[in-house]
Amino acid sequence: MSKNKSQLYRSIDALFEGDDPISDAVGQKVLDLILNNAEQAEKKMYARFAVLISLWLVGYGVANGMLADATILGAEFKDLSVSLLALPFGIALFYYGTISSLLATTTYRDAGQRVMRAHWKKVHDNDVHYLLMPPSFYAIEYMTGREASGFTRIVYVGWMLTLLGIVTVVPLICFAHLSYLAVNQAPVVPWVTIVVVVLSSVVVLRGLLLWAQVLSFTE
Repeated sequence: MSKNKSQLYRSIDALFEGDDPISDAVGQKVLDLILNNAEQAEKKMYARFAVLISLWLVGYGVANGMLADATILGAEFKDLSVSLLALPFGIALFYYGTISSLLATTTYRDAGQRVMRAHWKKVHDNDVHYLLMPPSFYAIEYMTGREASGFTRIVYVGWMLTLLGIVTVVPLICFAHLSYLAVNQAPVVPWVTIVVVVLSSVVVLRGLLLWAQVLSFTE
C-alpha cells in the first residue's frame, strides 16, 4: 500500500475513533460529499478525454487539408495550419487533466469505501457498499467481475486492461502524432515549434507521474 493511501486511511479512521468520534449525521454528510466528488471527477475525466480526441481529429483534419478554414465566434480563419502549433499543447493539457481526474476519482472512491468500512463495517464487509457508489463503469465492472471465474474472468481482466490502455496510451499516440505534424507542417519558425513541443512534453510527463500515483492507489 502506498504512503499516500495509508495516510488517507489513517485520517479517515481517526474520524470515527478515539474519545470524540464524529456523529452519524456528520459521517453521512462526509460520505455524501466524497461520493459526489467522485462522480464529478469521473465525469470530468470522460469530458477531458473526449476533448483530447477531438483536438487530435482537428489536427489530423488540418494537416491533411480536410479543414482549411473555419468560422469561430463570428471570426473567419482562412488558414488553420497555424493551429498545428497550439494543438500539441492542448492535447498535453487535456491529457494531464484526464489523468488528474482519474487520480481524483480513484482517491475519492477509495476514501468513500474507507468511510463505509469505518462507519458501516457490515455493509462494507458484505460488498453492499458498491451499490451505494455512483453508477459508473468502474462500479458496474467490479460488481460483475469480482466473482467471475474461467473465461468470464479472462474477459473481465482483458476489458479492464483495454480501458486502461485507451486512457493511458491513446493520448500519448495522439500527442506524438500531432507533435510530428506540428514540427513538419506548422507555418512558423522551426525553433518556435520545437519549444512548444518541449513545453508540451513537460506537461505530458507530469501526467505520467500522476498516472504512477493512480497505479499506487490500486495496490
